[in-house]
Amino acid sequence: MQELISSFTRFSAAITLYGMQEFQHALGAAMDAPAQMPERLGRVALVVAAQAHDHAHRVRRTAIGIGELLRRDADLRNGHALGPGLANADGPDLGHARLQLERFHEVLRFYERRSLPAPLRHAASSGAVLNLPESHLDLVRPGVLFYGAGPSAESPATIGVRQALRWVTRVVYFKVVKGGHPVSYGSTWAPAESTRVVTLPAGYGDGYIRAMSGKAEVIIHGKRYPVVGRICMDQIMVSIGWDSAHNGDEAVLLGESGAAAITVEELAAWAGTIPHEVLTSINTRVPRVYRGA
Repeated sequence: MQELISSFTRFSAAITLYGMQEFQHALGAAMDAPAQMPERLGRVALVVAAQAHDHAHRVRRTAIGIGELLRRDADLRNGHALGPGLANADGPDLGHARLQLERFHEVLRFYERRSLPAPLRHAASSGAVLNLPESHLDLVRPGVLFYGAGPSAESPATIGVRQALRWVTRVVYFKVVKGGHPVSYGSTWAPAESTRVVTLPAGYGDGYIRAMSGKAEVIIHGKRYPVVGRICMDQIMVSIGWDSAHNGDEAVLLGESGAAAITVEELAAWAGTIPHEVLTSINTRVPRVYRGA
């Protein structure tokens, strides 16, 4: 914990803590940290996150305990923050999210009644940024919105965001598949008539989710084509009709190519999941190339 505290201090980052036990553990580690740490936790923001399933009394108890520590130790008052995790801010019914906000404001009134320094207040996840303006408070916590995607099908990105990544691969094989001849495991797809099929070296071993089999599309030469047959661990097959593609040609799994685009939300719909899982599924087998804005 001391090493973690020192790292957060070096980068002026915030530590998110879940309840009094973690708070006290982090506090003890900070007190034992090297002497050169400026003003103990003076440059480290303490963020106490109330989980979505926490009962109101537990949130209040945690806030009261932290409030008493703040009363006794002026060094801890610099930059501490408090915020709940809203469980239902990206769905059609926002009633539960508003109830959590109401409970959170009850906690904040504790600080007022005891004349304690008010914490920085934050509650808004990406869904709440889009749907609950009353939750914006002092800070917001957009996550998936930073990647240019909305958090769910019920809560699309309605503000000006741009998809932050492209996922591309290259054609490695080309063949003509005769009508009636199946492609890939399980023989779930066969063309009605002869067609050209290309192979791309990407699959569920890279995070290209297998549940998208029979639904996904890719972009080659600015045109969308269907992924056919089951997605394999390391390969997918794409039917291009009688169009042309050659080994080494770029194929876009996610992102833009010319006028065509495939979004994170589309991959999520094909996989029957949420955009967060699509993005976190792209694993370390896939090389990253970072470019400026």
